Amino acid sequence: MNGGGDNRRRDWRDTTRISKKQKLILNSEEQLESKLGFDVFTEGDKRLGWLLTLASSSWEDQETRKVYSCVDLYFVCQDGSTFKAKYKFRPYFYVATKDKMEMDVEAYLRRRYESQIADIEILEKEDLDLIMRRNLLKLVRVREFAPEAEFHGLSMSYTLPNVICSYCNDCRDLDLCRDRALIYQEWRCAVPQCGQPCDREATENALIQIVRQRERLYHLQDLVCLKCHQIKAAHLADHCTCAGSFSCKEGVSEFRNKMQVFFNIAVNQKFQLLQECTSWILEAR
Repeated sequence: MNGGGDNRRRDWRDTTRISKKQKLILNSEEQLESKLGFDVFTEGDKRLGWLLTLASSSWEDQETRKVYSCVDLYFVCQDGSTFKAKYKFRPYFYVATKDKMEMDVEAYLRRRYESQIADIEILEKEDLDLIMRRNLLKLVRVREFAPEAEFHGLSMSYTLPNVICSYCNDCRDLDLCRDRALIYQEWRCAVPQCGQPCDREATENALIQIVRQRERLYHLQDLVCLKCHQIKAAHLADHCTCAGSFSCKEGVSEFRNKMQVFFNIAVNQKFQLLQECTSWILEAR
């Protein structure tokens, strides 16, 4: 029992030393900020100010000697004077749960950490991108579900996978339409220690093989029923068994858009063979 009492006394002394040390640090910071013009506003007439900045801090209750978390708010008034205010808050954190398991998690936390939790509040996760999108649409006076609010990509792109550097064997994917280095025709290895020039001829040959493969797949594609969306099984049938008409699985416009991407790559990167191949496919009727 005596050993336990000594341990408790030692722990109490350690916490007392830590609190005194924190108090000394806080006093020195407050004295420095007071010299800079940011006195702590505690009482008196109301003051109006504009928030300059904020910082996390701590605040000690003079009666209970407990240290609480707070935020230091730095304000400037219209006449140029400044002051500081402390806003006390309780530490918090978020816990993500599975769908429809919020009540079970809350009951477990209250039972497991009964003496340590001040309160639990169930909140719905907000989509910040959606909120920003709505605010932007309000600024330009466009309704949320209007046709003008739909997002359309500026341009299609193609990523060539598994491009290997012949010098350091670094393997990476190349976005041929959006990579800033490739836009300025800086064909070098992206590894800082390497920086060797890339093999443009091998890249062009790989793109030509991809274009020919896509053209072959377009001509050999299956026919799909427009009504039941089943693939055509009988070669000589003009209509599906559900009386629906057949159509190509990939439309002409979709195929031409894909070929146009390769044509743009060929023009921008000055791939002559690729340009001739894609231009012949686009001109074919």
